[in-house]
Amino acid sequence: MKKLFYTITLGLFALTALRAQDEGLFMHYLIDPTMINPAYAGDAGKYQLFAHYRAQLSGFEGAPQTYALSFNAPMGDKLGLGAEILSENISFFNRFMGQLSYAYHYNEKGLKAGIGFATSFSKTRLNGDVSKGYNFNANDYVAQDAMSGSTFFDASVGANALFDDRIFVSISSPNLIRARLGSIAGVGHKDTSTLFKQYIAYGGYIFKKDQYTFEPSLQIRKLYQSPFEVDFNAKISIMDDRFTGAITYRPGSSGLAGFMVGVKQDNFKFYYTYSSSLAQINNYSSSAHELTLGIEFAKKDKKFQRKKTYRN
Repeated sequence: MKKLFYTITLGLFALTALRAQDEGLFMHYLIDPTMINPAYAGDAGKYQLFAHYRAQLSGFEGAPQTYALSFNAPMGDKLGLGAEILSENISFFNRFMGQLSYAYHYNEKGLKAGIGFATSFSKTRLNGDVSKGYNFNANDYVAQDAMSGSTFFDASVGANALFDDRIFVSISSPNLIRARLGSIAGVGHKDTSTLFKQYIAYGGYIFKKDQYTFEPSLQIRKLYQSPFEVDFNAKISIMDDRFTGAITYRPGSSGLAGFMVGVKQDNFKFYYTYSSSLAQINNYSSSAHELTLGIEFAKKDKKFQRKKTYRN
């Protein structure tokens, strides 16, 4: 039973650290920026559906695996809506999250801007497989509370802007509320206010010439219970975005190097990223694999057809 208690404690620690980092978990924000900022919901002027998968810490038993499905669409000429569901498995723990995003867009000559707001609900619990081992005792209060899990409500805000179809900037503040609706006994943590203490700043420049686009960008991120991080990105697309490649470098204690390739055919997109930590852990591979499948459709209502941007 002691081994089970340690498993639960360590699993909760990992999930607590990851719970507030959905915005920093996936690297494919280069493709789907709604993952880091609700202001991008409907920003492309198309209906977009993305399926994401990420496997981390290859070589570790019970390593994190994350699945996400997101959809965003324009509503009229100024509003945008988005929805996302996420499931994450770490060891014997599972976390489910659902989120709704709402955005308002402003589009005038030389400036395209937006503001957004998102609300989310998440639940963390011990899955049923743990009862098959570890001398599981269903009457133990730690096991009972872990099986019941804990639930959280949260919210985030964001804004973005595109100047002259070249310079883009974005700022968002996630985890504004982080209100705990349930708790797991024995492993507590305080829900202190995080209002505007966390942020993700993202920006870059778009070079366009004939059939190719080059986009250097920078992301600065400070999230709950995670170190300050900076991503240096360089993305290039050729043949009207049919082929895309990108590299990401993140220095520091959580440093990594990532390489992305992608293809686009008609309404379908597919992207793959391999990333490796710059610090090995006990000689294990600390690599990660990320896959994204995207489907997009142009808005049929010509009355509200928005101006095409670099993200279309």
